[in-house]
Amino acid sequence: LQSLGLDGQEKPLQRIEDMARHYIQEIRAMQPTGPYFLSGYSFGAMIAFEMAQQLLEQGQSIGLLAFLDGSSPLLTDTRPSLLKTLGIHAGNLWQLSPPEKITYIKHRLDYRQNNANIRDMLISQWSTPEGFSQHLIDLLDSNLQAMDDYVAKPYAGDAVLFRSRIQSMESALDPDLSWASLIAGNLDIQAIPGAHFSLLKEPHVRVLSEKLKLYLC
Repeated sequence: LQSLGLDGQEKPLQRIEDMARHYIQEIRAMQPTGPYFLSGYSFGAMIAFEMAQQLLEQGQSIGLLAFLDGSSPLLTDTRPSLLKTLGIHAGNLWQLSPPEKITYIKHRLDYRQNNANIRDMLISQWSTPEGFSQHLIDLLDSNLQAMDDYVAKPYAGDAVLFRSRIQSMESALDPDLSWASLIAGNLDIQAIPGAHFSLLKEPHVRVLSEKLKLYLC
């Protein structure tokens, strides 16, 4: 499912509730009734969560709700102590190959030196040699604002969180990325090698796919 505005032709939606409603219309045009198997990566986890809420309200059933390294809207940024910060970095670096270690250190130095925020980090990650298109910046700003405005209600069903082993400082100390307080049923947590931006790339996507299959049987 593609965000409105990603192609630069349409105006981005401003609310997670509206995004979820739009995606549900797209899905039900192809599959009128459930059960529905939903997953969302990163920011998309919140949209999948809201879609599951709206589908339940419509009397539909949810076969699976999966969050692919996406945090709960209740997650708050916390700065670990210096000792814990060093421990998190050491644990992250231990899992990386030598070239990945160099990239990791470079990104952290750039992040600290430039006092960057999540918006700056995403633009840096997604930039190409040609730059970063204005319509993508507009879409990013709409998504960040929608995330800040979203007020989530507890979900009556189960969910599974596929969490990358390498986490940012802001979320490393929160094992369930603050989803547990929103999931009334069971919340499974599956660890996937790699970091947030490598979760859907080889070789880590193979681990993700194998673990995901267990929930589709």
